[in-house]
Amino acid sequence: MVQFLNATQTFGEIQSIINQATNRSSIVMISPYIKVNDLILSRLIDAGSNRNVRITMICREDDLKPDERTRLEQIPNLILISDEHVHAKCFYNDECMVIGSLNLYDSTTGINHEMGVLLRNDRESDREAFQAAKNEAQFIMRNAKTHFQQKLEPKPKQSILHGTSSKQNETKIEASFEDKIVGGISSFLGLSSKKTVGHCIHCGIEIPFDTDAPYCAKCWRNWNRYKKRDYSETICHACGHTANTSMNNPLCSSCL
Repeated sequence: MVQFLNATQTFGEIQSIINQATNRSSIVMISPYIKVNDLILSRLIDAGSNRNVRITMICREDDLKPDERTRLEQIPNLILISDEHVHAKCFYNDECMVIGSLNLYDSTTGINHEMGVLLRNDRESDREAFQAAKNEAQFIMRNAKTHFQQKLEPKPKQSILHGTSSKQNETKIEASFEDKIVGGISSFLGLSSKKTVGHCIHCGIEIPFDTDAPYCAKCWRNWNRYKKRDYSETICHACGHTANTSMNNPLCSSCL
């Protein structure tokens, strides 16, 4: 049964969604206005770094302050997407979802009167609503990507004794660019790829790389019940990042 949440409970469940995201799973956080407090920030950093959780945030770019954007850069595995039309407030992992009035904004947490509901994918009474809400969230994500998308990488830490020189950085950039060129030429010529490890396009766990079989055994059994080749998924089979994929198109645009 859908559970009602007040302001305190809503904030607590959002923390639980972050804390309970399993290894290599994903979290989606939709909020027009984002200014995370230190507790949420530290939990997101822990999820991204220690459990390799993929984190997608959707907000309004014009309302994201530069200093907040800098703080978000500390979160590993974060993709930040902007859509100026987003007004929904929705936070979920693979099992739990919170929908309500609460923005992910520090100054309003614990002050405003908020209402929300909790949906659980493992409760039969909630499952249909959970999936319908997830489908709508994925629709928002697909449309938001046409406006603005940037993957935020954590900034490299500078050693006090051994700082990275600008010359070293230039060499790394050149090597990365060269790798992309070589990869693109190999793909164009039809040469065999060296990539052997892929990701399930539904749950994200590592599996053998095979664009004809982009699901793990468990997720494939679920997909095979309906066999909808264009059913929308959220993980790129190659890089494992959040992307609009399907059985027909298991790769993101960067990995094609």
